[in-house]
Formats: sequence, structure tokens, C-alpha cells
Amino acid sequence: LQEWEKAQKELFPLLASGRGGKEAALFEIQVLRETGNLCEALRKGEAAFHLYPEELLFRLEEGKILLAQNRIEESLEAFRVCSPIIRSESDILAFAETLHKSGFH
Repeated sequence: LQEWEKAQKELFPLLASGRGGKEAALFEIQVLRETGNLCEALRKGEAAFHLYPEELLFRLEEGKILLAQNRIEESLEAFRVCSPIIRSESDILAFAETLHKSGFH
């Protein structure tokens, strides 16, 4: 619903208590990205990907964050790694934008 600040208020106490696992970690990264805290989102995304290497959703978030930071080559690498799970329209659009900016028209 794009109510990122409200989500942040609800999510952060859950994270502070150590509950929620990888789902809460993923939501935290998404909230940080959507509220413009890109550096913090990237830091947490990279840490989560190393903690849960089997979970490609963290790599997908990393690709979106890197795209927002205009770090195109790094974004492209992240999207290539997680391409088997890209299904939603917004994810496809982000991957296509990265490919376009990389010169793959």
C-alpha cells in the first residue's frame, strides 16, 4: 500500500526483539529501499545474502538498490544471479532498466 513509514514503525520493534527471521530481514531491506535509505538497505541486504545465500530474494533487492544508486554493472550482476526467480512486473522492469542502461537494447 506504499505506507512505508507505517511498515517501518511496525517492523523495527519485531527486528529489535530478534524475531521474524529472514522474512523480517527482507521486509526491512524493502522498507529501507523504499524510504530512500539506500546505503543502509544495501548494507543489510549484503549481510542477509551472506547469512542466507540460498535466498535469492536478498540478491534481487540488492540489484534494485544498486540500480537506484546508478551502480549499473553491479546491479546487472545481482540481477543475473537471481534471474531464475524474477517474476513480478516490477522486478522484470528493474532488470530491463538495468540491461538497457548497460547497453543491452
